[in-house]
Amino acid sequence: MSWAAMVCCLSLGPAARLCATGPSSAAAAAYDTVLRDLLATWQVPAAAVAVGYRGRLVVARGYGLSGPGEEPVQPDSRFRLASVSKPLTAVAILRLAELGRLDLDDPVLHHLAGILPAGAPADRRWEQITLRQLLRHEGGWDRDTAGDPMFKSLQISRELGLPGPADALATCRWMAGQPLQFDPGTRSVYSNFGYCLLGRVIEAVTGRGYEAAVRELLLDPLGMAQTRLGRTLRQHRAAGEVTYAAPAALPWQASVFPGEPGPLPAPYGSWCLEAMDAHGGWLSTAPDLVRFALAVDGRDDRPELLQPATRALMLQRPTRPDVATAEAWYALGWMVRPVGQDTNYWHGGSLPGTTTILVRAANGFCWAALLNSRPLEGNLGGELDRAMWRAFGQVREWPSEDLFEQL
Repeated sequence: MSWAAMVCCLSLGPAARLCATGPSSAAAAAYDTVLRDLLATWQVPAAAVAVGYRGRLVVARGYGLSGPGEEPVQPDSRFRLASVSKPLTAVAILRLAELGRLDLDDPVLHHLAGILPAGAPADRRWEQITLRQLLRHEGGWDRDTAGDPMFKSLQISRELGLPGPADALATCRWMAGQPLQFDPGTRSVYSNFGYCLLGRVIEAVTGRGYEAAVRELLLDPLGMAQTRLGRTLRQHRAAGEVTYAAPAALPWQASVFPGEPGPLPAPYGSWCLEAMDAHGGWLSTAPDLVRFALAVDGRDDRPELLQPATRALMLQRPTRPDVATAEAWYALGWMVRPVGQDTNYWHGGSLPGTTTILVRAANGFCWAALLNSRPLEGNLGGELDRAMWRAFGQVREWPSEDLFEQL
């Protein structure tokens, strides 16, 4: 039986019901209960979740409709990943390091000097920035004081004399003329732009486009056939991709696409997803993300994508004094927290219209949850994380079959 045929309705209260799809089980029922409450409380139209254990897919559920008047979301519907894209980029860099194509302590300019304009970068501290620092958000940019260039498409296009929207390469060239906010390596400040640079390093080292290189390094070996880069405009939505919902109170915004006069809904043209490829541009499904998590979980249930020493490096505590005694830290593409003799590591993502999380837990499980909305206020990402842990805690018996076999 196909997943599309497995549809039921969960009560959201007297006024609404929520379609759920995917194989049913006692474990799935626990997630149904928790997701029903979460989606109702936060007024999120659609979601998909998947849980992996010992190399198997044990829960795969879709909730809601993919858009107004559209079909029910499937467990393998595509969603924008937002910053859950960063672990994909980080592992691609680590794979290239294993292959001897680069070193994590390479200066980024060693790989990118050819794409920057003459006389750039303006701030000589760029010469100190290494790939390892970019992976850890230590490159020297502070978006809280200088803004996030990945959302400055109109300004960048105007100042560079381009028709727009500014792509990743244009953003790099523009940023090469801007000052850093701190000395590289001295602290960690979350930087989408740092991962944009890592995408360009992948292209320079492989001689291929970013998507093609990551497909060869990660996606094809893992069977992640539903994972691809997304596009911004609604009319370019991929097959099986959900529609993204913006809160009614969020005003439409100026378009960064000259051929699409604005204003446009926030998820569909007020910023450029294509330029965000390496830090936030991927589409994927919850089961595909579980495939990825199982391939880097350090367990023996499935072939590992990384060598043990590389995986240990991926999770290693940075040597900066500010994290010497921290309970958790940002390592190479993941947030990391030791738990007993094992480790939890995870990444969340958020864009207008998108809230996501991917978790590898010390208890032997991993899971992904993808939502098609982000509220104007409140921490939905944090609540999604807590909800997934609550659902996990309510399961008393896990299915013995492997749902990957039904994909």
